[in-house]
Parts: sequence; C-alpha cells; structure tokens
Amino acid sequence: MGVVLLLKLVILLAIKMVWFSEPTVPLDGSERVGAHLLGTPNSLTLNEEKPR
Repeated sequence: MGVVLLLKLVILLAIKMVWFSEPTVPLDGSERVGAHLLGTPNSLTLNEEKPR
C-alpha cells in the first residue's frame, strides 16, 4: 500500500516538473489587459476578420 502511494507521489511530482515548471506570462500582458478592460486601443492591433 505504501509503495503504491509513493509511486503516485513520484508520478505527480514528475508531471508537475514537466508541465508546470514555470509560469507563462506574455511580454505585454498587463498592457493588453488594461487596454481591453479600459477600452483604450493598444499599440498591437490584431487583425480580426469581420463577421459574415
């Protein structure tokens, strides 16, 4: 029983190290969020297709 729990713990820690090792933060994330929330145009305008 203890071996199974230890094995599960090792697997979960390995998964955490592989997929969740560092946060992914965009370079201008706070500027883009502020522009979106406040309605101000940002310097990076994304080309969006108009609805049909």
